[in-house]
Amino acid sequence: MKKTIEKILSFKSSGFFIPIVFPPYVVISGLCLCWILGLGILGYSNLQMFWWYIPFCFLAIFLGYRNPLYFLCCFILILPLAGFLNAVLSLKAIHLLMPIFLSGCIGRFLRKIPSRSGDKIILPKPVWIFLVVFTLFAFFSILSHVKYIPDWKRIVAHLPWAEVPLANAFGWIMLSFLNLIAGILFFEWVLTITVEKKNVYLFIKMLMIGIIISFLFGLGQVMRILPLGGIFQNFFLGGSRYNTTFIDPSSLGIFCALSFAIWLGYILYNGHKIYWICGPMLMFLILISGSRSAVLLGLVGILVFVGVTLIQQKKFSIFIICISLFVFVAMFNFHKKLNGPTRITNYVNNLASTKWDVDHLKKILGDRVILWQAGWVTFKKNPIFGVGTGQYLMRMPEYKDEISMIVNDNSGNMYLHIAAENGVLGLIVFIYLLGTFVRRFVTEEIKKKKIIEVASFSSFIGLLVAIFFGGHLLSFSVSFLFWFQLAIFAPLPSYSRILKDRSRQRAKIA
Repeated sequence: MKKTIEKILSFKSSGFFIPIVFPPYVVISGLCLCWILGLGILGYSNLQMFWWYIPFCFLAIFLGYRNPLYFLCCFILILPLAGFLNAVLSLKAIHLLMPIFLSGCIGRFLRKIPSRSGDKIILPKPVWIFLVVFTLFAFFSILSHVKYIPDWKRIVAHLPWAEVPLANAFGWIMLSFLNLIAGILFFEWVLTITVEKKNVYLFIKMLMIGIIISFLFGLGQVMRILPLGGIFQNFFLGGSRYNTTFIDPSSLGIFCALSFAIWLGYILYNGHKIYWICGPMLMFLILISGSRSAVLLGLVGILVFVGVTLIQQKKFSIFIICISLFVFVAMFNFHKKLNGPTRITNYVNNLASTKWDVDHLKKILGDRVILWQAGWVTFKKNPIFGVGTGQYLMRMPEYKDEISMIVNDNSGNMYLHIAAENGVLGLIVFIYLLGTFVRRFVTEEIKKKKIIEVASFSSFIGLLVAIFFGGHLLSFSVSFLFWFQLAIFAPLPSYSRILKDRSRQRAKIA
């Protein structure tokens, strides 16, 4: 037992990346515990959902064990299709992404058991800090409700539209925590495999295939070939908003805006001609999503991309961007004539206006002012440690006397949402995580990076701006793509050296 603890706690720093030795059975035990808790809580509220998860999870364990690369390819392919699974299986399939991925991780670590010596999980220092701090936040959130166990039907919060039993409260905490765990494990897994650049392109191909499928569904919904509702669970909210194969229109827009930069970098570097068509498809999906944050993300990402390519003196990239902008403007005007004023067209017109005053700014921000007020009041009442992971919606109504309206499960601003749930400490750790990656890329890697990594970094900067206007990282699809982008443009030289040293050590042992 003592030797096991020493192995877990022992680590040797290698600059930015820190490898920590975990015996495989320790990791597998932790993943199984998360899997059981997550599925148990979800299954308690929906037994049909629970039984649907089982075959998918066993298939994921098998694929993760047999071929980790193929499992990741399949998982990336279904990222854009979670909403479609939601409709077909009549369950909340956006939650399916989390248990499927954790099951694949269990299969991956089962491969390591015969070695007995354990293996290193290699993560950047800020990611380790982020993981430890937010795990503690989730743990204390669970402790705050332990006194009510086993009365799972006990009401622990009162919302204007419903009462929240203990089981649902635990469910929100576990979903938030498992979103974090799954995202970081996904980051580490992708980072390990993408040391070989050919695997990056394989992942992007899978992502593009998923986008093509989503486009076909979107085209069918716009043309009224597919029904608005029914098994396709369309969120037609007015103003021509569609979700296609996603769980909601906002996730569709943000996901496609992030994917656009990845697509752009891919075709500029080594893309097959057939994937050029994905660019207009992504623009089409962004337009029908009606997501204003997605448009902002795209604009900021393109500006950053142009700036970096100018530094790298890649003029051909700027030419392609100009063509893309021309195509988007043409599609934007056609969409405006076809559907009349929409959320996106009104948003762009307001941004382009030369009249700027307080009233005009409020018109641009829309309902964000109300959401920000709720988040700020909640944070102000709990400034140090926040209200707890996954507890924003349960605790925010307590301050209804100081809030204009209780309308959403997040504060309309990811930074403010993290501050409200995890206090100043959580916000500092989150900004430290983002700032470290951005600083290292800009100061050390910007002139060395290939075009696909530059494109990924550019859209990542756009995302940092976009999440100021929405809690987009709460979406599982967007969260996984967030970690995927970090893995693409992360500084890899020191990471590659660690992997080579590990391979040499294994060769000596053999």
